[in-house]
Amino acid sequence: MGGPCLKGCPLSLSVYRPLIAHAPPQAAQGFELADFIGLIEKHKKLILQVTIATFFLALLFAFSLPTLWTSSAVVMLEPRRSTIGDANAPPPAPLDPATTQNQIQILTSSDLAARVIDDLKLYEDTEFARPDMFSGEYPSAEPVIDNFERRLTVAAVGLSTTITITFKSSDPKKAAAIANALAEAYLADQVNYENEATDRKSVVKGKSV
Repeated sequence: MGGPCLKGCPLSLSVYRPLIAHAPPQAAQGFELADFIGLIEKHKKLILQVTIATFFLALLFAFSLPTLWTSSAVVMLEPRRSTIGDANAPPPAPLDPATTQNQIQILTSSDLAARVIDDLKLYEDTEFARPDMFSGEYPSAEPVIDNFERRLTVAAVGLSTTITITFKSSDPKKAAAIANALAEAYLADQVNYENEATDRKSVVKGKSV
Protein backbone atom coordinates (compact mmCIF):
# COMPACT_ATOMS: atom_id res chain seq x y z
CA MET A 1 0.00 0.00 0.00
CA GLY A 2 1.31 3.31 -0.82
CA GLY A 3 1.36 6.00 1.71
CA PRO A 4 0.28 9.58 1.25
CA CYS A 5 2.21 11.42 -1.39
CA LEU A 6 3.48 14.71 -0.11
CA LYS A 7 5.77 15.86 -2.88
CA GLY A 8 5.95 15.26 -6.60
CA CYS A 9 2.65 13.47 -6.85
CA PRO A 10 0.45 14.23 -9.91
CA LEU A 11 -2.70 16.16 -9.24
CA SER A 12 -6.04 14.63 -10.16
CA LEU A 13 -8.70 17.16 -11.28
CA SER A 14 -12.35 16.42 -11.77
CA VAL A 15 -14.25 18.28 -14.53
CA TYR A 16 -17.68 19.58 -13.56
CA ARG A 17 -20.18 20.76 -16.20
CA PRO A 18 -22.92 23.10 -15.06
CA LEU A 19 -26.43 21.91 -15.63
CA ILE A 20 -28.58 24.30 -17.71
CA ALA A 21 -32.30 24.09 -17.23
CA HIS A 22 -34.38 24.89 -20.31
CA ALA A 23 -37.81 26.29 -19.54
CA PRO A 24 -40.57 25.51 -22.06
CA PRO A 25 -41.50 28.48 -24.35
CA GLN A 26 -44.53 30.47 -23.28
CA ALA A 27 -47.06 31.93 -25.66
CA ALA A 28 -47.05 35.77 -25.88
CA GLN A 29 -50.10 37.37 -24.37
CA GLY A 30 -52.24 39.28 -26.86
CA PHE A 31 -53.95 42.68 -26.44
CA GLU A 32 -57.33 41.71 -25.08
CA LEU A 33 -60.58 43.64 -24.79
CA ALA A 34 -60.03 44.17 -21.12
CA ASP A 35 -56.71 45.86 -21.87
CA PHE A 36 -58.39 48.16 -24.39
CA ILE A 37 -61.10 49.10 -21.91
CA GLY A 38 -58.48 49.73 -19.30
CA LEU A 39 -56.56 51.99 -21.68
CA ILE A 40 -59.69 54.02 -22.36
CA GLU A 41 -60.44 54.30 -18.65
CA LYS A 42 -56.90 55.49 -18.03
CA HIS A 43 -57.00 58.22 -20.70
CA LYS A 44 -60.73 59.00 -20.77
CA LYS A 45 -60.21 62.60 -19.69
CA LEU A 46 -57.77 63.27 -22.53
CA ILE A 47 -60.02 61.51 -25.04
CA LEU A 48 -63.00 63.60 -23.94
CA GLN A 49 -61.02 66.84 -24.25
CA VAL A 50 -59.81 65.99 -27.77
CA THR A 51 -63.34 65.03 -28.85
CA ILE A 52 -64.86 68.28 -27.58
CA ALA A 53 -62.09 70.38 -29.14
CA THR A 54 -62.52 68.63 -32.50
CA PHE A 55 -66.29 69.19 -32.41
CA PHE A 56 -65.98 72.91 -31.73
CA LEU A 57 -63.30 73.35 -34.40
CA ALA A 58 -65.53 71.65 -36.98
CA LEU A 59 -68.47 73.82 -35.89
CA LEU A 60 -66.37 76.98 -36.14
CA PHE A 61 -65.18 75.99 -39.62
CA ALA A 62 -68.75 75.32 -40.76
CA PHE A 63 -69.92 78.75 -39.58
CA SER A 64 -66.96 80.47 -41.24
CA LEU A 65 -67.93 79.16 -44.67
CA PRO A 66 -70.00 81.61 -46.73
CA THR A 67 -73.61 80.67 -47.38
CA LEU A 68 -74.28 80.21 -51.09
CA TRP A 69 -77.73 80.50 -52.62
CA THR A 70 -78.64 78.71 -55.82
CA SER A 71 -80.99 79.97 -58.50
CA SER A 72 -81.88 78.45 -61.86
CA ALA A 73 -83.31 79.53 -65.19
CA VAL A 74 -84.62 77.18 -67.86
CA VAL A 75 -84.12 77.49 -71.62
CA MET A 76 -86.11 75.46 -74.14
CA LEU A 77 -84.28 74.73 -77.37
CA GLU A 78 -86.21 74.80 -80.64
CA PRO A 79 -84.98 73.26 -83.89
CA ARG A 80 -84.17 75.76 -86.64
CA ARG A 81 -85.68 75.60 -90.09
CA SER A 82 -83.26 75.07 -92.93
CA THR A 83 -85.06 77.76 -94.96
CA ILE A 84 -86.11 80.62 -92.73
CA GLY A 85 -89.11 82.63 -93.85
CA ASP A 86 -90.43 79.94 -96.20
CA ALA A 87 -93.85 78.80 -95.11
CA ASN A 88 -93.67 75.79 -97.42
CA ALA A 89 -90.43 74.56 -95.91
CA PRO A 90 -90.47 71.08 -94.37
CA PRO A 91 -90.71 70.86 -90.58
CA PRO A 92 -87.35 71.10 -88.80
CA ALA A 93 -85.61 67.94 -87.76
CA PRO A 94 -85.50 67.18 -84.04
CA LEU A 95 -82.44 68.29 -82.12
CA ASP A 96 -79.74 65.74 -81.49
CA PRO A 97 -77.56 65.56 -78.33
CA ALA A 98 -74.62 67.11 -80.20
CA THR A 99 -76.66 70.25 -80.94
CA THR A 100 -77.71 70.49 -77.30
CA GLN A 101 -74.08 70.26 -76.20
CA ASN A 102 -73.17 73.02 -78.65
CA GLN A 103 -75.74 75.30 -77.06
CA ILE A 104 -74.39 74.46 -73.62
CA GLN A 105 -70.94 75.50 -74.81
CA ILE A 106 -72.39 78.83 -75.91
CA LEU A 107 -74.08 79.34 -72.54
CA THR A 108 -70.83 78.64 -70.68
CA SER A 109 -68.62 80.68 -73.02
CA SER A 110 -66.43 83.46 -71.67
CA ASP A 111 -67.91 85.91 -74.18
CA LEU A 112 -71.43 85.47 -72.83
CA ALA A 113 -70.16 85.62 -69.24
CA ALA A 114 -68.26 88.86 -69.98
CA ARG A 115 -71.41 90.47 -71.39
CA VAL A 116 -73.49 89.54 -68.34
CA ILE A 117 -70.73 90.69 -65.97
CA ASP A 118 -70.57 94.02 -67.78
CA ASP A 119 -74.36 94.45 -67.87
CA LEU A 120 -74.73 93.73 -64.14
CA LYS A 121 -71.55 95.66 -63.23
CA LEU A 122 -70.00 92.65 -61.53
CA TYR A 123 -66.48 93.86 -62.30
CA GLU A 124 -66.81 96.00 -59.17
CA ASP A 125 -68.63 93.38 -57.09
CA THR A 126 -66.40 92.17 -54.25
CA GLU A 127 -67.91 88.70 -54.52
CA PHE A 128 -66.20 88.30 -57.89
CA ALA A 129 -63.55 91.03 -57.89
CA ARG A 130 -61.64 91.85 -54.72
CA PRO A 131 -59.74 95.17 -54.91
CA ASP A 132 -56.03 95.22 -54.22
CA MET A 133 -55.22 95.70 -50.54
CA PHE A 134 -52.74 98.50 -51.18
CA SER A 135 -53.80 100.21 -54.41
CA GLY A 136 -57.54 99.64 -54.11
CA GLU A 137 -57.71 98.79 -57.82
CA TYR A 138 -59.99 96.05 -59.06
CA PRO A 139 -58.49 93.07 -60.91
CA SER A 140 -58.58 92.62 -64.67
CA ALA A 141 -61.47 90.95 -66.46
CA GLU A 142 -59.95 87.47 -66.64
CA PRO A 143 -59.97 86.56 -62.91
CA VAL A 144 -63.46 88.02 -62.56
CA ILE A 145 -64.71 85.83 -65.41
CA ASP A 146 -62.99 82.81 -63.82
CA ASN A 147 -64.75 83.45 -60.49
CA PHE A 148 -68.02 83.89 -62.35
CA GLU A 149 -67.68 80.65 -64.31
CA ARG A 150 -66.80 78.64 -61.19
CA ARG A 151 -70.28 79.42 -59.81
CA LEU A 152 -72.06 78.62 -63.07
CA THR A 153 -73.49 75.23 -64.02
CA VAL A 154 -75.29 74.56 -67.31
CA ALA A 155 -76.72 71.11 -68.02
CA ALA A 156 -79.33 69.43 -70.18
CA VAL A 157 -82.33 67.88 -68.46
CA GLY A 158 -82.11 64.21 -69.37
CA LEU A 159 -82.53 63.59 -73.09
CA SER A 160 -84.86 66.54 -73.56
CA THR A 161 -84.11 69.85 -75.26
CA THR A 162 -84.39 71.69 -71.95
CA ILE A 163 -81.28 73.33 -70.53
CA THR A 164 -81.00 74.46 -66.93
CA ILE A 165 -78.79 77.42 -66.03
CA THR A 166 -77.80 77.34 -62.36
CA PHE A 167 -75.82 80.02 -60.56
CA LYS A 168 -74.56 80.24 -56.96
CA SER A 169 -74.11 83.47 -55.03
CA SER A 170 -73.99 84.69 -51.44
CA ASP A 171 -77.04 86.84 -52.28
CA PRO A 172 -80.18 84.94 -53.42
CA LYS A 173 -81.44 87.92 -55.44
CA LYS A 174 -78.09 88.23 -57.19
CA ALA A 175 -78.09 84.51 -58.02
CA ALA A 176 -81.53 84.82 -59.62
CA ALA A 177 -80.59 88.00 -61.50
CA ILE A 178 -77.45 86.42 -62.96
CA ALA A 179 -79.20 83.19 -64.01
CA ASN A 180 -81.97 85.18 -65.72
CA ALA A 181 -79.47 87.55 -67.35
CA LEU A 182 -77.56 84.62 -68.84
CA ALA A 183 -80.77 83.13 -70.25
CA GLU A 184 -81.85 86.50 -71.69
CA ALA A 185 -78.44 87.15 -73.25
CA TYR A 186 -78.46 83.71 -74.85
CA LEU A 187 -82.00 84.14 -76.21
CA ALA A 188 -81.10 87.58 -77.55
CA ASP A 189 -78.22 86.01 -79.48
CA GLN A 190 -80.57 83.41 -80.93
CA VAL A 191 -83.06 86.09 -82.02
CA ASN A 192 -80.27 88.08 -83.65
CA TYR A 193 -79.14 84.97 -85.48
CA GLU A 194 -82.66 84.33 -86.76
CA ASN A 195 -83.05 87.95 -87.89
CA GLU A 196 -79.71 87.93 -89.69
CA ALA A 197 -80.60 84.67 -91.40
CA THR A 198 -83.94 86.12 -92.51
CA ASP A 199 -82.21 89.25 -93.85
CA ARG A 200 -79.74 87.13 -95.79
CA LYS A 201 -82.63 85.10 -97.22
CA SER A 202 -84.41 88.28 -98.29
CA VAL A 203 -81.28 89.61 -99.98
CA VAL A 204 -80.85 86.35 -101.91
CA LYS A 205 -84.48 86.46 -103.10
CA GLY A 206 -84.14 90.10 -104.17
CA LYS A 207 -81.09 89.31 -106.27
CA SER A 208 -82.75 86.32 -107.91
CA VAL A 209 -85.80 88.43 -108.95
